[in-house]
Amino acid sequence: MRSQVFTAIFVVFLGCGFNALFIEAIIKIDPKSGTFVTFFQFLLVALIEAFLSQFDFKTFSLRPRKLPIKYHFLLTSIFCLATIVNNLAYYYNISQPFHITFRSSTLALSLLVGAFFFGKKYTLHQWVGVFCITVGVIFVTLVNSDYIHIFSSSCCDLKGPSPLLDLSTNVRSQATGLGLLTVALVAIAVIGHLQDMFKKIYGSDWRENMFYNHLLSILSIVLFYNDVRETFNLWSDNWIVYTFFSMSVPVLWLYTVMNGLTQYVCMSGVQMLAQYSDPLTLNIILTLRKFVSLIISLLIFKSDFGLDHMLGTVLVFGGTLVYYYPQTEQKVNTDSAEKVKKL
Repeated sequence: MRSQVFTAIFVVFLGCGFNALFIEAIIKIDPKSGTFVTFFQFLLVALIEAFLSQFDFKTFSLRPRKLPIKYHFLLTSIFCLATIVNNLAYYYNISQPFHITFRSSTLALSLLVGAFFFGKKYTLHQWVGVFCITVGVIFVTLVNSDYIHIFSSSCCDLKGPSPLLDLSTNVRSQATGLGLLTVALVAIAVIGHLQDMFKKIYGSDWRENMFYNHLLSILSIVLFYNDVRETFNLWSDNWIVYTFFSMSVPVLWLYTVMNGLTQYVCMSGVQMLAQYSDPLTLNIILTLRKFVSLIISLLIFKSDFGLDHMLGTVLVFGGTLVYYYPQTEQKVNTDSAEKVKKL
């Protein structure tokens, strides 16, 4: 199991890191394309996983499920809510570096949800670590309030500036964005604990979970059919191309395909970790992964991320280490004691 966990961690860092890179590249060009990109992700991941594991070509039917379909629907409904709300936050003056940092509070929310709604017990070190993370997130939230230039693009803005960007100095705009992010994070935290509960009752198959999660999520896109069609038509009529070895490559379509493929890799790692670890361990790893995405965002896109933001980031990830280290030390001491007993 340890080798499977390390493999899953590697897949998460690789897939999710590049996925964040491609989604930011798309949003920089077309801020309103989030729904279409999400639909493409759902469709591509479901098709790949159906072909690889879930469809039985001998009987031309889906393979038997471990988890009842009603619970897949429940998890998918919450996941869709989180995904859609998360994408809407981009319309409200929320920068990608801040977006990544704020989502690091998933760990804190997971602990609170586990403690107050699922009856789980946590140590003092875990609470202290969570406190440090929360302070860091609040600090970054406050210093980010003056951030204005979010989706500026001097050459490639297909639809022109979003009307919402005119409210960049309005507190209500940013408060709405923060509220949307908070709802998305709480939903994600609930999903982790529900999956953990179902895993103990029915067992778990990470491939099954990923397939149904994305397949059923496609249904939610029906509510946003007009947005998907508008983006599809716009991209089809206004191709932005790069010349690559004398070939014209449609940039947005290329980025979207790569985003879908890296989403498959990313979610494979996340679902593997969810199967082999508890929700908080999963969130610790995802929090550290977000730090890598943050560095990539700063290096590639040179977003405005100053000393104040960096201090908040140190608090976030320092708190993560405080949370995790005592557990590692306790495990080492336990293993040593068992070896002594054997001697």
